[in-house]
Amino acid sequence: MQVKPAPKREGYLCVGVIIGAHGILGATKVKPFLGDFDFLANTRTILAENDTEYTLKSIKTVGQNKYAFNFKEINTCNAAEALKGTHVYVQVDDIAADNQPPEVVVDLAVFNHVGKKIGHVLNIFYNGAHEVLEIQLNEGKEVLIPHTEDYVEQQDDSIKLTSDATAFLTL
Repeated sequence: MQVKPAPKREGYLCVGVIIGAHGILGATKVKPFLGDFDFLANTRTILAENDTEYTLKSIKTVGQNKYAFNFKEINTCNAAEALKGTHVYVQVDDIAADNQPPEVVVDLAVFNHVGKKIGHVLNIFYNGAHEVLEIQLNEGKEVLIPHTEDYVEQQDDSIKLTSDATAFLTL
């Protein structure tokens, strides 16, 4: 399945995309964008890409890098399958500060391999193989860079790109 970039939502973090139904009781199978979902332990409301709010009853692992989300409002396989391809969001304020996923990178400053600030992260999405950073450069141009060890050297309170990532900046 080709995953499209997640639409941006002010105040929300896109945590994954629904890739289908799981079982016959309406659970949705979700591909995470941010590793595991431990940081969602106290979250009860999920916003779908179509602006519908769902009440999260439970989350369980159903395979390598796949999870089943059980929503109160969805109780049939057909209803779950109808959401395939839908991005799911949580409100940033609902995530406890000590429980933030380490991959929350939206709005972080981006520096090139020599330490010059070149822009900031607009978005992060999963392309089927790995996460991709959408970066807006200081001059306004937007570029996509794979969020892998080959291109992202460090990630604390900013993003530092490796020298290999400069190829994406000159396209």
